[in-house]
Amino acid sequence: MVGDQFSTIRGRINLDAKVTNWLSIGINTQFSDRNESNMNRPDDPDPTIQADWGRIINNSPWGSIYNDDGQTWRISPVDDLGRGARHPLYDRTFQERRRFYNTLNTNLYATISLPLNISYQVNYSPRYQWYEFMNHQSSKHEEWGKFGGQSKRLQQKIFSWQVDNLLKWNKTFSEIHSFDVTLLANAEKFQSWENYMSAQGFMPTDALSFHRMQAGVGTSFQITSNDEYDTANALMGRLFYSLKSRYMLTLTMRRDGYSAFGQNHPYGYFPSAALGWVFTEDIAQNNSFLTYGKLRVSWGSNGNRAIGRYEGLSDMTTGKYPYQTTAGTVYEGTQLYVNRMQNVDLKWEQTESLNFGLDYSLWDGVFDGSFDYYTARTIDVLVDRRLPDILGFNSVASNLGEVKNYGVEAVFNSRVIRRENFRWNINVNFTLNKNEIVHLYGDMVDVEDANGNVIGQKEGDDYTNGWFIGKPIDIIWQPRIVGVWQIGEEEQAKRYGQFPGDFKLEDVNDDGKINDLDKQFLGHRTPKFRWNMRQDFNILKNLDFSFMIYSYWGHKGTMNSAKNRDSFPERVNSYKIPFWTPETPHNDYARIYSAQGGAVFDVWRDRSFIRLDNVSLSYTVPKSLTSRIDIQNLKVFTTVRNVGWWAPEWKFWDPENSGPNPRYFTLGVNLTL
Repeated sequence: MVGDQFSTIRGRINLDAKVTNWLSIGINTQFSDRNESNMNRPDDPDPTIQADWGRIINNSPWGSIYNDDGQTWRISPVDDLGRGARHPLYDRTFQERRRFYNTLNTNLYATISLPLNISYQVNYSPRYQWYEFMNHQSSKHEEWGKFGGQSKRLQQKIFSWQVDNLLKWNKTFSEIHSFDVTLLANAEKFQSWENYMSAQGFMPTDALSFHRMQAGVGTSFQITSNDEYDTANALMGRLFYSLKSRYMLTLTMRRDGYSAFGQNHPYGYFPSAALGWVFTEDIAQNNSFLTYGKLRVSWGSNGNRAIGRYEGLSDMTTGKYPYQTTAGTVYEGTQLYVNRMQNVDLKWEQTESLNFGLDYSLWDGVFDGSFDYYTARTIDVLVDRRLPDILGFNSVASNLGEVKNYGVEAVFNSRVIRRENFRWNINVNFTLNKNEIVHLYGDMVDVEDANGNVIGQKEGDDYTNGWFIGKPIDIIWQPRIVGVWQIGEEEQAKRYGQFPGDFKLEDVNDDGKINDLDKQFLGHRTPKFRWNMRQDFNILKNLDFSFMIYSYWGHKGTMNSAKNRDSFPERVNSYKIPFWTPETPHNDYARIYSAQGGAVFDVWRDRSFIRLDNVSLSYTVPKSLTSRIDIQNLKVFTTVRNVGWWAPEWKFWDPENSGPNPRYFTLGVNLTL
């Protein structure tokens, strides 16, 4: 696709030095210069610089992309801008854009060996990022010329650093008691500076684009700035003990602090403990079948600080508004108001988890892997809770609710064939996760019997966000589609303001209208389970072949194209998909420009799929040949990504992203001198 491209220049330096027998120092530095001038910004506040996929779809094949001169683009190939029939490259032609990221990541460290087998290490990791975005919309554009063109400039600098102080001690007593102690003191800081300006109506011309912002009309100037700052710190202590390398105990305690939380709770405390037992050393010695087995159990707590830097604070905002005096004079006034409600009790979101695991190896490594079962409970969930308008605030950052997770993870490896000139290995991973909302806001509602009598209370659900106690977070809660109205059902369809060829929805209470009372639980938005399998083959020692397959299964996605409701289908193009007619009475696709009867619903289809993702072939030139020309290693390889997929129910684009997904071909050479 035109514009879907970027370029990057990277450099890396790694230096290590042993100054004395007790002091080692080093530095790892990476620099990158990334040019994304041909790509849209993630939040997409500007006209597209890439070819617009939606316009490619909507444009009629009967129009002309050129003006009468046969060279310049027409803004609309069919002269119908009102329906989105715009040339996909027209906006790009009249734009000039610079979008660059420069990043510098460094890690400086020093290790000191102390007496009594104690070591101290300090890591200092500063990170710089410079970002610049400049965009000009030329006045030569048929629409942008009406306001004399427009230019924007945005510069941002980010500086962050992290310091880790690590003190370690390990010792083995009587050859059976092993101790390992780690102490950590951490500090970090983030700071950013951002400036933005924009202008329109350049005089006498916008030929210098964003290089001369002062040429814009004064009343069109916009200047803003945004600087942000946060700090964090942590203390951690960990003890590991092993007896005979078969009984293991790990105890950890961590305290984390973050400046974004309320003044009353800036710190969170997160303990953990783990036990391990290599049982084959006790009950399965000299067993040729089970050559290794280890049981694991662990419990721990960790925190989540994913909130805005100032969510717990109350901030002030300024604004402009027109004001008219009694004499009729209008002038611009300035207002200052509190924009956010503070929460001094905002604190860490915490997740407590319990894990049971088994590691195993069979027949001396022919088969090995692991199996884990876990449960997790997340409390004090960080949410932006909506507030009644009467309070003067829309929402407040809060800790509310409780979510329960549980699942299994399994890993299986097999060395199927191990011969001198042929090897075949298999790796399989399987994960299954389920979650359930246990608590939400604590608001109690009455429970009524069939006669409307109150018989108790329960915690209320959140119908606005579709969150229900006892249900997963990703549940789909919408009206159920039970087919398509057919010929002969005109009177039934008319009751809902619909016609034959429209999607038929289940009217749960049979009241003649579709609303929230008719919504049902239809499935899940995220996969119930995932698995992947990789197979590796080595032939004649020098030829390697591998492929990987992965699958997401048990989830649904929206496929609203089945409604055939693309606006003005007689004037714009659309995807070629089935549609209902009296002659082709589909029961899963609606007629062209179908009616919804005032109901709000989506068409959900199963998005389960299996993908052949990565196929790789490589050849390593024998050392008997490379050594003659002083080459240590020479490998030629080729890979193909996204080879293909199988989705039994999904019939619209790629099932993983519901859109075009490119296939990648790579040909390369690895050379070591």
